[in-house]
Amino acid sequence: MNLFWLGKPSTPTSTSNNFSGFITKFVVLHLPRRVLLLHENARPHVAFATLQKIEQLRWAQTSPNPFHLLLGNDGIDGPTNAIPYPLRAKKSVQNQRAKQKKKPIILGWAGLYLYHKLFVYMTNGELNNPSCDCVFTYDTNFESSASAVLFHVRQSFKPLPKNRRPEQLYAMMSIESPYWCYEKMENVPDDYFNVSITYHSASTIPVPYGQLTPITALTSPEEIWSAAEINERMSRKKRFALQIVSNCGAPSGRDLLTKQLQELIELDMVGKCSGKDCDQKCYEQQMESHFFYLAFENTVCSEYVTEKFWNALRSLTVPVVLCREVVRESGIPDDLYIAADDFDNATALADHLKTLHNDKDRYLGYFNWTKFYQKRWVPTVKTSAFCQLCEIVHQQMEEGGELVGRNYTVKSHKKLWGAQRCRENFVQNELFKKKLTKDDDDS
Repeated sequence: MNLFWLGKPSTPTSTSNNFSGFITKFVVLHLPRRVLLLHENARPHVAFATLQKIEQLRWAQTSPNPFHLLLGNDGIDGPTNAIPYPLRAKKSVQNQRAKQKKKPIILGWAGLYLYHKLFVYMTNGELNNPSCDCVFTYDTNFESSASAVLFHVRQSFKPLPKNRRPEQLYAMMSIESPYWCYEKMENVPDDYFNVSITYHSASTIPVPYGQLTPITALTSPEEIWSAAEINERMSRKKRFALQIVSNCGAPSGRDLLTKQLQELIELDMVGKCSGKDCDQKCYEQQMESHFFYLAFENTVCSEYVTEKFWNALRSLTVPVVLCREVVRESGIPDDLYIAADDFDNATALADHLKTLHNDKDRYLGYFNWTKFYQKRWVPTVKTSAFCQLCEIVHQQMEEGGELVGRNYTVKSHKKLWGAQRCRENFVQNELFKKKLTKDDDDS
């Protein structure tokens, strides 16, 4: 089985890790049960490191066509070799197109933004999964023939499709919190969607930013933290606390708490907000060298626990979050992080961090989770959103390949992804309010 991607050609870029910079003609990659067709100047947005593993790269000239990516369920390995390829590839291309017509089509209505994000978020960077037996396209010319239409609800998706077939599935997707989405959905009928794809557990297809994977008898030793590894990681920690923030003035009000803590603890600030940009290598080094990481989210919304939290955990750095309830309702144990709202004020929080810093045994207690959970913290490809949506589409199809009905429904997207899921200006309205109340009681 294959995973297919379809799309329109776009302007090439010179980015070194973008394969589009290497495309000058219509490209055909021929592998066992696997073909990759790239129109001139197409942008597949597949990491070049992945494409370097492909066995053979062959070039061919042919008439312009939409961009297609067809990869089978076998692993990709071996070096890449670019060699000329004659036009006899055309027959193979036609055969693949004939097979492709039998695949259910999923149309990404949000266009390029969805297309850029979807590869990583919805497939977890993987293509070789037998259950992903669908075609993906963001070309709206496929509106009438698509089995499912996928909307990224943070981006404006107007105009809405004009000719919805009764049996078509409409899926909403968001990798951001409801705070950034609900206004864009106000005028969309409340029963418009059949399937929801978000990090929240109430979704039809929940895809959280991360998850803890329990250790079992089948777990590889390489996936289990050893005492020696933990001690080695602890030896790297020379700095007190770190915060990496790209955007200042977040709706959660995190900047206010950060400003207070800067006066109380040694806090290193990295990211665009602080004017100290940091690449991936720098990011990892910074994370591993600190005892604590301020994983303050831009919004405080139900189950909104992002890579900030999970990156800290993976680095064996204790995360400090704004709100315990948000993390707890995500199913994450209480004893592996610190929550600011457990304390009466910023001073009490800072004192607690200092106590842990000076007490190695208590600090190491925050890593008891390593005895029960694996190093791996992201969902596997078997649970990827694209594959699950593809499976739902197949469940709705009869043997002949026709979509016959919609057994799924999101009863109310406003209840699922409305303003009530978030607590705006959490720091000022709740944390600071608690502090003022405490001061009033003491006076």
